[in-house]
Amino acid sequence: ARVGQGARLERCAVFEETEVAPGEALAEVLAWGPHRVPAPLTGR
Repeated sequence: ARVGQGARLERCAVFEETEVAPGEALAEVLAWGPHRVPAPLTGR
């Protein structure tokens, strides 16, 4: 995986071969390739 400068990740799973864009903010998601799937952890 590659994470661009200034990207913010909080409670995420980023799979191999995935690129997180510079400045992109992800919170509670599964990220692979161009896909971002919500994976909320609240209430569990």
